[in-house]
Amino acid sequence: MTVIARKTSKGRKVYWVAFRTNERLPNGTRKQEWERVGYDKREAEALDRQREKEVEAGTYAKGLRLTMPFGEWLATWSAKRTNRNAKDDRSLVARFLLSRDWLCRLPCEDVRPPHTRQLVDELKATVSEETGKVISHKYLSNIYGLYTTACRDARVAELMTVDPCVLPKKYIRRKARHGVRTPYELEDVVAISACPDDEGLVFAMLALLTGMREGEVCGRRWRDWDRHAMPLGCLSITSQYDDQPLKTEGDEGGEHPRKAPVHPALAKLLAWWWDSGFEFTYCRKPTRDDFIVPRTKDGQPHTKSSGYKLWLKACRLSGVTNRSLHSTRHTFLTLARRGGAAEKVIERVTHNAAGSMVDHYTHWDWAPLCEAVLCLPLPVDQSVDWPSGEAENKLVQGGGAGNRSQRRAKRDAASGGISAFSWAGADPPKRRPILQSAAGCCASQPEPTDAHTPSTDAQDAVARFVRDARAAVARGDETTTVAALAKGASVLIGDRGAA
Repeated sequence: MTVIARKTSKGRKVYWVAFRTNERLPNGTRKQEWERVGYDKREAEALDRQREKEVEAGTYAKGLRLTMPFGEWLATWSAKRTNRNAKDDRSLVARFLLSRDWLCRLPCEDVRPPHTRQLVDELKATVSEETGKVISHKYLSNIYGLYTTACRDARVAELMTVDPCVLPKKYIRRKARHGVRTPYELEDVVAISACPDDEGLVFAMLALLTGMREGEVCGRRWRDWDRHAMPLGCLSITSQYDDQPLKTEGDEGGEHPRKAPVHPALAKLLAWWWDSGFEFTYCRKPTRDDFIVPRTKDGQPHTKSSGYKLWLKACRLSGVTNRSLHSTRHTFLTLARRGGAAEKVIERVTHNAAGSMVDHYTHWDWAPLCEAVLCLPLPVDQSVDWPSGEAENKLVQGGGAGNRSQRRAKRDAASGGISAFSWAGADPPKRRPILQSAAGCCASQPEPTDAHTPSTDAQDAVARFVRDARAAVARGDETTTVAALAKGASVLIGDRGAA
């Protein structure tokens, strides 16, 4: 039996107890065991004497035992976690529970309610290294939830005879007090729709116009969007974040995969994001397997932290006071209900607790959900055709009513009839004057009389002019911006040699 000191990376001494048990190895020697004690040498010496007596009496047993230190149980318990958030759970246990020597040294049978109260008091005073502020009550509640689960499992394993998780009433506030269920006003939604940050704009409007949770917004891929469904496109919600199961999927009465109609304003924004916005932001063309709003250029998905930061950025640039990202979900429900949507219908878009999957190509299933989403009091471009299925197929293949709709959309853009959802490239105060000035420069260009697809040279010219316009906007040079947009628009409309 011996006590051995080892230095940590920070120079502190950590004491270990090394001893040999009565278990024999194949070579005939007794097996050696090591136990980490902590920074107190006296406690290490006391444990060394205790282990020596246990080995001599033949009562020492490795593994689950009443005298097992609570820290050893926590390490064993967290390593065996197989739940969805097991990695995050192990991180919290290591940072906030295993880092407290007084708690780890306690034998499991000696853990009592006063120790739990001491732990909670220390957590309340803990300052976050990231924010420099005391950790929130919600974060503390999550840590305490892991602690209570570990204690419950220890009692199941007959390591504890008393439940230590007994606290005075309301000693821990489970939920944040500010902005949990307060929806945003319509003015806030309109302000966010003019956000100058393209990435933040798409992320925010996906949350506001579909009622999805944060993880569901982060996890949406282009293949989830069926733009050919009628009368509104369809967004399939089957996973969250990096293809993880939905939040409460698998629980009785919990969340199930569902489909959400795409509001016309959101459909126009997504179409622009697919055609050009994604490429301008990430310097590559999107694919169907890409996330609609990825976190990095190589397509990695947003995390809970990065998604929330992107939302905060959109709010800050739009001049909107943040309440919470989850409030976008309540905003969608509230605005739809104010517009006349039935509660049971709109909840099928946001919850689908019954688990019935809607066929978005069956009118009787899909039309009521579309009507509920159209109750949102947002601007809808009435000049855009709602073509039949045959016309929609022609739009994909080329020719027919689809091209007439495309030409009509271009003419409307050139006439200055652009809503806040149609352009996300310039600062909000400059958008309409810039587009109107560009329209004036392009007024002399004749409209095409038949179906026309811009040539490769024209597309390259348009891309060059748009890049020049964006750079001029960043410099605040409105004259150069107008000229660049005017040249790009003239090339796009007439496919002429305006460059």
